[in-house]
Amino acid sequence: MTLRETAIDDLEEHHLADLVERGVPEIRHIDYKRQLPRPGESASKEFLADVCSFANAGGGDLVYGVEEEGGVPKAVTGIPMPDPDREILRLENLIRDGIDPRPTGFASRSIPVANGNHVLVIRVPRSFNRPTPWITATASAITRATPLASTL
Repeated sequence: MTLRETAIDDLEEHHLADLVERGVPEIRHIDYKRQLPRPGESASKEFLADVCSFANAGGGDLVYGVEEEGGVPKAVTGIPMPDPDREILRLENLIRDGIDPRPTGFASRSIPVANGNHVLVIRVPRSFNRPTPWITATASAITRATPLASTL
């Protein structure tokens, strides 16, 4: 079981802790990230590649603030975020401006964790305009056939 079985607005810290406790690996529909993408071209490209790969493969959850080793979650550490809504807006703007055709149906949730940090979950819906490319000079499109993304 991954997070997809729970409505994004109902996600809480115990759902994340359960992923760690059960050792739910990164699979086609979930990807763990320790840090948010920093502002800048290379981090933005990686973020958009992750979003597109989920959209092209049936959807999934990007989970920021979880340490993983070999694709298996080890700890819910969260990320210090003074203004989680601002980070959500920044990432949603990257999606809006960096993917064409513009995707719809994305959902985001900031989940406060016990240490005062936040875990950010971005739920990417399946794209019906596949393959969905991100906007670059080459307009690449990728999908997630395995935990690793593949170029189409």
